[in-house]
Amino acid sequence: LGHAMGAVAVAAALLGWRTTMLHSVPDETMEGILGITEQSGTEAEHPECLLLLYPHNRSPTEPIDLDPSPQLTGKPNRLSLAHHDWPIIETAGDATRRIIAGHNPPPAQQETIRSHYGKISARRIIRQRRSALALDGRTGLDESIFYRMLAATLQNDGPLGATRFPAAVHLAIFVHRVEGLEPGLYMLIRNPSHENRLRAACDSRFTWEQPPKCPHNL
Repeated sequence: LGHAMGAVAVAAALLGWRTTMLHSVPDETMEGILGITEQSGTEAEHPECLLLLYPHNRSPTEPIDLDPSPQLTGKPNRLSLAHHDWPIIETAGDATRRIIAGHNPPPAQQETIRSHYGKISARRIIRQRRSALALDGRTGLDESIFYRMLAATLQNDGPLGATRFPAAVHLAIFVHRVEGLEPGLYMLIRNPSHENRLRAACDSRFTWEQPPKCPHNL
């Protein structure tokens, strides 16, 4: 689900739109919108979430008019003739089902560093992306670029902000060949309220201090 939300949020951002998850829509309403209310059995589909896309210069407004009974055409095809039962999927679906409408939390407030990449296009960045399969053992990374990459994980108006929840995942990073930083294990705390618990859970010999040139909000 996270990868799908990220793909939608990135695609929307490239067109000047923002993405946010609607927590105020119960699963029953989403089933009606998707036309899967009558499905049952092992092949039944389950809604995960509803995403709202809106222009970047506007705020999402509520209430949002949703049609729970759309006119559907066609018939869904089976993906395969046989079915392999995974009971844990049904268990997880039942445990996470949203029965009543909730409230859409406001975006988490965190100070961020804006990234500036000049006139490099998104098309170029996406197409030149490669997995780390052939590292040469020599090429390094500028310290300022490294911090800019970390800052992007704090931003709430991009893919990571689509859920509208405060950060709950933190980054343990093994740093090698970053100019200005000693090689070693570094921790990026994405939610300051979790710092004490993280410190208590880690080895007492760890040194908790910011590198000299690290921005104050990282």
